[in-house]
Amino acid sequence: MFELFGEFSSAEEINKAAEGQKNQGDRESLIALAKENGIDEMFAEAFLNGEIPNLVDNMTAAIGKLAVEVEAEKENSLIIDSLRAMADYLQSHCIEENLAICVRKKGKRLVEAVNEIRKEAEKKILNPPKRSDKGVEVVSVYMAPSTVYQMLRMYYER
Repeated sequence: MFELFGEFSSAEEINKAAEGQKNQGDRESLIALAKENGIDEMFAEAFLNGEIPNLVDNMTAAIGKLAVEVEAEKENSLIIDSLRAMADYLQSHCIEENLAICVRKKGKRLVEAVNEIRKEAEKKILNPPKRSDKGVEVVSVYMAPSTVYQMLRMYYER
């Protein structure tokens, strides 16, 4: 994740990098920049052709970052469903400018947010499962979706 160009902290940073690639006429690098940030190649082409003034806005930068993070964890069967659900929630709310800006911040990770929420859920278990050499007993905890989503937003907004 973010191996070629590094992690950007804002749409503005992505757009500056994209402008540099465009000015150099480096189509391949511009496409790679878009892909690394979860931006469809169609937007890179439109930007390169002057059809749009910037590669991303805050919303598309945030949505792209979330898509990249989910893709990076797709083999993590323990949390992938939670990641997808929370990414869907955030992506649908990234029309809120402040949330989109917070999601894009460098260092904020969806997997960290999910782990924090999981820790809070584990605190609600009255009798923790006992570990044995055969594995761990499965325990379910219910947290209202509104509580989970509020915790998710709080992670990004702090």
